[in-house]
Formats: sequence, structure tokens, C-alpha cells
Amino acid sequence: MLKFSELVEARVKKPPKEKEFNVNDAKGKLYEILMGSHLHGTFSKGHPNEGKFLQHYRDEDGKRPEEVHNYLRDELEKREPGAYNEIMRHAGEGAEHLKDQLAAHGHHNINQVAWTSQKGDHKRFTDEDDPNSDADVMVKTENGPVGLSLKYGKTKDMNLRNPGLETLEKAGGLKPGALDELRKEHQRNLEFFDIQGHDHYKKLKASSDPTERAQADGANTSALETQRKMAKMVADGLSARAAADPEFLRNHVRNTIAPQTTFQHFRLHTRPNGKGGATHHMSDMQDDASKLDDFKDFRVVPHNGQTISYRIEGRRHGSNDYEPVLDQGIKKGSGPTKGFAGMTKAPFLTASDKKRGSLKQAPAAAPNRKHGTQGQSLKIPSSTQQSDDARMAAMSTDGGPEPEPRTLAGGTHSGLNMYSPLEQKQLTGGA
Repeated sequence: MLKFSELVEARVKKPPKEKEFNVNDAKGKLYEILMGSHLHGTFSKGHPNEGKFLQHYRDEDGKRPEEVHNYLRDELEKREPGAYNEIMRHAGEGAEHLKDQLAAHGHHNINQVAWTSQKGDHKRFTDEDDPNSDADVMVKTENGPVGLSLKYGKTKDMNLRNPGLETLEKAGGLKPGALDELRKEHQRNLEFFDIQGHDHYKKLKASSDPTERAQADGANTSALETQRKMAKMVADGLSARAAADPEFLRNHVRNTIAPQTTFQHFRLHTRPNGKGGATHHMSDMQDDASKLDDFKDFRVVPHNGQTISYRIEGRRHGSNDYEPVLDQGIKKGSGPTKGFAGMTKAPFLTASDKKRGSLKQAPAAAPNRKHGTQGQSLKIPSSTQQSDDARMAAMSTDGGPEPEPRTLAGGTHSGLNMYSPLEQKQLTGGA
């Protein structure tokens, strides 16, 4: 029998639990590291030369950019051979595009490059507090610090920053903790279904026992219904605030897509075309915000409680038609135990001459599953009777193997897609 001291020592030495590998997230991080390293140093044989990786200001479990790069490169190549070389090529092309654009804005000499994420990273690099910055990479030029948000993925409308529940509550003018109460209700449902964490959920989901699979299905159903409730609550709150203040939605969209930062901030979207090439689009975030001046007024599309997303539309000066301006939704993690947050896209930033259609809400249907405040009345659905709506619970994940067969083609900087195939049809007017 182990002595107490030996038991403690064994526990202390227990290796940390390995995170699930997410392909899209890996591509986004590799793009950031390779792009920043292209700006900082030189490459040979497809690898930044020793000491030429960008500076490290970001907390990645204590690992340096080179270590993160090597791990992600090796793991990605196991799953998608050739993907790394493509990302490296796109990062090099994107770096040249970025340097040209920076030069056009008066930034000719890049002196330092850092991998960043949180406002604390930015402050250490710039010595100034910039709370609205979410730059993935920061550089210093002859004119001072510049923030760069790098988006990598095939989707036309890039994912922007992910607001937390508290931010969504404030935006909707909700009572503090209103969305968190829905989250707690979901947690009670997980307890009702005896879901003991993510690993247990995965085991139940993969089980050959119909009862165990039904437990996992019930947890997913609860997560989906929580997402819907959250989305409706925020949408209704935004509508109420807009009714009281005609300029509220304009300011809300502006602050969402381009919050004022201390330092100039650019957004670069590199979009692979599926044929090995890629397009690169870069813009100053404040220039993006100025595009809202083209719109006369805004409105929130009424939410019927059947979707996990909501939309703000705008009408341009001289037009009678409304078009999508801001799409937001409630995403969850790689399973129903992982929590919730917001997702944001701004379709008007990539709108072509042919404007997109308005959001078509799914037709209201009588709910066939209910759950009360304690979760005891939520019925377990049969795993063979899940609708497309139930499968939407697997969308917008931040890790794990679940999203691959269900999300839209391509990824984003964070590896997250906002809409399921069903909701994408609703948003684009498809059948």
C-alpha cells in the first residue's frame, strides 16, 4: 500500500490531461505563428530559422511559439497531409500583402512582432493599456504599435470576437446573471441525466447501449434549448433597447465590430479557395465601422425561439430593402458540458452588389421536449428520432471530433463555425 506521501507525489506527477485536437483551431494558430514569423524573420525549408519565430507574449500553457508550432504542425500532418505546407504558403503571401497595406498607411519598417491574445499581452508589449484590443499579433513600426487580427478560413463572413455571456447580457439590457441562470438550468439537466463531465458524455454518446446514448442525446437537447432561449432573450432585449433609442443598434454594431482601440488596428482575412491558392483582404477596423454610415436605419429580426442565432438588419440610404448587418449566435463547446458564449459575423463587410436576403426564421413548431427549473421533466429523446434542430446542438464547437461532419466547409481563426447547415439555409434563403 502506498504511503500518504507517495500517494501525494504520484498525484503531483500525474501528467496533465491532453486537450482534444481541433483541426480548424490548429490551422488558425499555425497561421498566426507563421504569419508573425514571416514578418519577424526568415524561412528555410518551410520552417522559420532558429530564433526567428515571433516574440512570445501569449499564454499557451507555458509553451513558446516554436513549441506550439511544432506540435500543431505534426498533429495536423497526421490528419491532413499537406495542410501545413499550404498554410505556410498562405501565411507568406499574407505577410507580403500585409506589409504592402501597412506601408500604404505609413508603416514602412516592422521592428518587432509579438504573438498576443489578451489585453495583458498587449500591455506588456506596448506598455499601455488597450482593453478593447483583441489582436492576435502585434507589431511595432516607426510609428509605434499596431494591432493585427488574423482570420483564416474558407467562410466568406469571418468570425469576429466572441462575446461572453456577461457582455451579451449588457448588450441586451438584461438583468445581470440572466443568461447565467439559463446555464445553471442546463447544468441541473446534466445532473438529471447523470452526465459526469465531458469524457463521460463522450463515452455515453459512443455507447452501444440505447439508454446510455439517450442520456447523451438528452444532454445535447438541453444544450440546444438553452442556446435557443439565450438567443431569444438577447434578441428581445436588443429590440426593446432599439425601440427606446433609434441610434442604439448603430452604436451596438459599431462597438461590436470595431471597438475603439488605443493603437491602430487592422483585420486581415486570408481565405483559401480550395485549389491551393488564397485571397487576402485587409482593412482598418475603424474604416469598417465607417461603413455603417451608409445605412439609414436598423432593426432586429423578430426571434421566434426556434434558432440559436439572431440578426440585425440595416437599410441603406436610398433603398427600401433591408440587408444583413450583424449575425450573432450562442455557441457551445465540443459537447454539452463545455459552456456557452457568443459568436459574431458581420455580413455587410463582405456584401457584394447583390445583397443577401433577410433571415428566414424557422417555422414555429409545438415543442416535443420540455424541461422545468430542475430538469426533471425533460424527456430523453430517442437517438433515432433526432431532428435537424437537435443536431444543431453540435454546431459552433471549440474542440473535439464532433464538428467535422456537421459544420460548414472551412474554418476560422478560432476554428468555430457559427451556423449549422440547417441554419445556414435559413440565413441565405436556401431550400
